[in-house]
Amino acid sequence: MNSKIKEYFENKENRIKCGITGGTIALAVVIFTVMVFMEKNETPNNPTETVSQTESDTQTEEAAGYSFNAGDLYDMRLDAQTIEDYYMKSCGDQFNLYTIDEDGVLWGSGHNEYAQIGLGYADEEFHEKKSKIAEHVVHVDYSQKDFVVYLTEEGKLYGLGNDSTYMLLQHTEMPVEDLAYPTKRYVTSPALLLEDVSYARCGRDDVVALKKDGTVWTWGMIWNYQSTGYCITMPQQILTDVKMITGGWFNHAALKEDGTLWTWGYNFSGNCGTDKATMIETPVQVAEDVQRVWTGLLNYSAKEDDITDMEEFGNDYVDNTIIEKTDGTFYACGMGVGDKSVVLPQYYEVSELDTVCSSEFLPLDWDEEMLNRKQREYIERKESQSEEAVLARKNEALLEEIDKNYDMEKLKRKVPRFSEDDKINETYYNAIKTLDTTGFLPDGRYCFYIEQDGRTDVERFQEQRAQHYSPERVAAADVDGDGTAELLFFIEGTCVRDSAEYVYRYSEEKNAFELEFEYSAGCNYYQNGVIRAKPLYSGFIYQDDFWPYSVFQYDENKNEFVLTASVEEIPKAPENPDNFPEEYDKDGDGKVYIISQGESVKYLDEQEYLAWKKQIFWMPEMKIDWCELGSNKELLEEIDKNYDMEKLKRKVPRFSEDDKINEAYYNAIKTLDTTGFLPDGRYCFVVEPDGRTDVERFRKQLECAHGPIRIAVADADGDGTNELLILIDGVCMADLDEYVYRYSEEKNGFELEFGSTAGFDYYENGVIKASPLHSMYSDYQDGFWPYTIYQYDENKKEFVEKVSVDQITNVPINSDVFPKEYDKDSDGKVYIVGQGESVKYLDEQEYLAWKKQIFWMPEMKIDWCELGSNKELLEEIDKNYDMEKLKRKVPRFSEDDKINEAYYNAIKTLDTTGFLPDGRYCFWYYDEPENYLETKEKLGGFGIAVCDVDVDGKKEMLIGLRKELSEPYGVLIYRYNEEQRKFEVENGFSSRINFYNNGYVEEYWTMPNYDQPAFTIYQYNPALDTFEKMFWINGIEDVGIDDYFPTEQDLDGNGKGYIMSVDGKETYVDDAAYQKMMEQYIDLNKRIDVEWVDFFEPEDMTE
Repeated sequence: MNSKIKEYFENKENRIKCGITGGTIALAVVIFTVMVFMEKNETPNNPTETVSQTESDTQTEEAAGYSFNAGDLYDMRLDAQTIEDYYMKSCGDQFNLYTIDEDGVLWGSGHNEYAQIGLGYADEEFHEKKSKIAEHVVHVDYSQKDFVVYLTEEGKLYGLGNDSTYMLLQHTEMPVEDLAYPTKRYVTSPALLLEDVSYARCGRDDVVALKKDGTVWTWGMIWNYQSTGYCITMPQQILTDVKMITGGWFNHAALKEDGTLWTWGYNFSGNCGTDKATMIETPVQVAEDVQRVWTGLLNYSAKEDDITDMEEFGNDYVDNTIIEKTDGTFYACGMGVGDKSVVLPQYYEVSELDTVCSSEFLPLDWDEEMLNRKQREYIERKESQSEEAVLARKNEALLEEIDKNYDMEKLKRKVPRFSEDDKINETYYNAIKTLDTTGFLPDGRYCFYIEQDGRTDVERFQEQRAQHYSPERVAAADVDGDGTAELLFFIEGTCVRDSAEYVYRYSEEKNAFELEFEYSAGCNYYQNGVIRAKPLYSGFIYQDDFWPYSVFQYDENKNEFVLTASVEEIPKAPENPDNFPEEYDKDGDGKVYIISQGESVKYLDEQEYLAWKKQIFWMPEMKIDWCELGSNKELLEEIDKNYDMEKLKRKVPRFSEDDKINEAYYNAIKTLDTTGFLPDGRYCFVVEPDGRTDVERFRKQLECAHGPIRIAVADADGDGTNELLILIDGVCMADLDEYVYRYSEEKNGFELEFGSTAGFDYYENGVIKASPLHSMYSDYQDGFWPYTIYQYDENKKEFVEKVSVDQITNVPINSDVFPKEYDKDSDGKVYIVGQGESVKYLDEQEYLAWKKQIFWMPEMKIDWCELGSNKELLEEIDKNYDMEKLKRKVPRFSEDDKINEAYYNAIKTLDTTGFLPDGRYCFWYYDEPENYLETKEKLGGFGIAVCDVDVDGKKEMLIGLRKELSEPYGVLIYRYNEEQRKFEVENGFSSRINFYNNGYVEEYWTMPNYDQPAFTIYQYNPALDTFEKMFWINGIEDVGIDDYFPTEQDLDGNGKGYIMSVDGKETYVDDAAYQKMMEQYIDLNKRIDVEWVDFFEPEDMTE
């Protein structure tokens, strides 16, 4: 329990800020908090019943969290005049969030164990994306017991989620045997609960609704955490003439039109305002002359008469009721109220709780001035917690961190000095640093495109910087010809709008840099103060590599560059039949140049244009030495200088007979091998949150990658020319990619033809079979895995999706969705073939016939070459490896030589490289694959066994790994997949396991200070072809510690017992019951003796 408390407080913000009664109320809060955590995480997975499923839309979650810091007086809505003023547009906590947008659409996100967020199904995932639940919604409320109710414009009340205790009225015919751990039942699509409703609130396990006619209705369960309470299975009317109701964790309250207050529920600490009963099923009158009421979380200081936090969103922990009387005075009752110490009855695991509480409404001394002051304070606090304020504080902290760690000395070594004046240089360096760390230019503008949300903070800058085409560049040069240097910036960002070039002059008067010139990136500078600037777009098609440009001349009076001319070329081409000015084409070469200078326009032929151009650009062009920011230029230069290009050329296959093409090919591979950038400019690995893609980061990611980068050359698209194939096996699934690049003669570079998740099969007719990493099903048979077929399109010059294929099997998990009518051969398998909007369902024979039509050409064998690997060493090992010795050492796997070959090769691969049959590195927890041979010798290697441990009639290969020479680390079970001709992992266990010939596995795990057994029992599931966990056992004994050993349940009195957990529900069995139970599962006479062949000695299999 202690570890769970610790975990709870590490992962869930504790928003209770009680300032009174010392440890007593704090103890109550902690106990209840633990209880809520246990309910969230330890509710048994009893048989689950559901109502209908529906599909839902999704919307990206923009906010960064799922909890509300609820306010005090502001959220009490003291200015409310009608019931609609109490409608909630958002509610939730760290587990779930519900919001109603401005269009009246209700969205849900977070945990989905009870299908409570509108996805139409339940799962164990945390969903950051919002799911659309309903439209035309005006009010929503949520309970931490995983259900939500909402009210529509028509006055209809709906519910979704947990229905274990009748709160959603869909399982009313089923009894609740255990109030503490009810059978898990839930509703997957919104259920209509009540009509003509004006307001409704959730309790912990119940719902209370106010109808438009003033009647109050309730249903669900109220209990006291001692497994006693009461349930209402259908909506029950309990009051009339009511104008306001509240929802509370323990109790509810209703305010009648005549000002009387009525309460009911679990009156644990006098929170109902009476001491007449602990469990109040029928509402009782407890006050009069009341104009407002609140129940739920109320924490305040009795000494200061100061409310510090009022929870409006959902129901929370401590129980109170607070009222405002018609004369404007406030009263409260319940826990923490007054100064009277009371011993409460047994509460959860505490037999008696000594705390302060009151069943009388005691006055709170609030005057109007205090109310106004507190409301102002709350609004200010609310504004400080706004998204903009939080972002600003986060940005400030990030800037401080960057500033503290910024290496200014490195910058000074990197960029050229600007001036002989240290003061000017200081301003110059600071301007560059500002751009380098924040993205802001010297005149205060942001260097990248500002997106719709308006963000220009450091985090956004780092995100955009990670996606830019090239690093920001800086230079110092006298481009205006005034005898002093200017500061130049070159920005090539994430889109065309980001690509710009800037010239700044230094102003002594302002000790700052002022803008002289800006234009699209790609300017030419001349020594006579002229800039030739090219636009990004043009309306014509040009000849002879011409591109339009503008001429800017520095104006000393204006201290800026001014436009003096713009130049266009109009060629005589079919695209320009009506626009070509024939009369000006004196030399008849089909080209005329248009020179615009102010309002003057000239048309010049080739010779006239060249003469004009000579007059403008009469001084030489300047060479600008650009320095890259945010880059590791020095490291790249060092790598480039030492890179062994000749070794690369010997290592990888030639791409073409054309040396020019080969040069581009080798350079593309070199760039990938040294920097991680693919031929189309994308970074090959996942870009981490800090945005870094420098060589240092690339090397670290490469070290952590599952495998080296691989290169191949093959005619994958079937067009008669080779393509460059690249396979990335990175640090996570998002890095597992494969790419096909074609060579473009026009660009003398490589362009992307296709890219997707790695694991392609290539066919000679230009077809690629690509498989996803994940699937909506998990019960495939015969080694099947879903895939998509792509066909090369010659017109588009890329692979396009043609067909997607999936398999659905007739197993219990698919009982509601398996299309039996298409399973003509009754083998329990149907294949789903999707082609565009068409979907076909095929049985086995139909699928095989269809597949034969698609894959009518042979599969290509791709010879991959590994970059950055120890290939030469592996080749040396491979050449000298004694395969015959291996065959004599290990048992045969099969009578089929072909299968045996795969088996021997899998062991050889593990023995020489450390890679397991499924591609994982065997010593991932200890060191990198490059150091395998050293690690193997240090740790002792592995063991091999062949045995039918799952009792399915087929042998499996077992691989045993070690953490140290003396300690087993794990056992992996691999089955052979005949269709894919490889070994697949079936299960993984710790090394302390026993296999039994009835399909059971006994896996032992250690627990400190216990001599009793602690283990898990698994059973083989043939339908899923895997071992599934049934239960775990943890032995305990009476060691004389109070409240540790359940003596009252030790029926045989031998001081030994066992905690047994099935589907998350723990029960206690004594020693006699345990022995009898284990006889059902474990028979020592049926234990399988696994014979291991040790590779634990560092035996050398090479000669």
